[in-house]
Amino acid sequence: MGSIAGFAAIKPEQYENFEALKETASKEELLLLTNHSNAVVRCYSFWALAQCRNVDLFSIVKAHINDTTQVATEFSCLLSSEKTSDFYINLVNPKYENFEVRQLSEEEFNKLDSILILKKQGQFSR
Repeated sequence: MGSIAGFAAIKPEQYENFEALKETASKEELLLLTNHSNAVVRCYSFWALAQCRNVDLFSIVKAHINDTTQVATEFSCLLSSEKTSDFYINLVNPKYENFEVRQLSEEEFNKLDSILILKKQGQFSR
């Protein structure tokens, strides 16, 4: 959930939990939580890391490229469901304006795109 949810545009308790996670967890703890058994925890941890400096977001996205666990998202009035890997990729996509998080460089995103294309063609061997 984003900072505003539903037609009433209220800050949901789930987002407050995310804010508490950002404030209390260290970078090392957040990195560990990107491997948590709960996909929502993985997504919130990555989101928090994307707001930090000196974190190799490209390596994290690449390590989770096969995470197909579905997560439900709600930003404002928009409800959706996507794979955890897609949440990671979309969050740091340099083509989307998002001043809240650091984004991949164009070069990193192009490398990621190549990895995804090879994977789709069955040539992904990493």
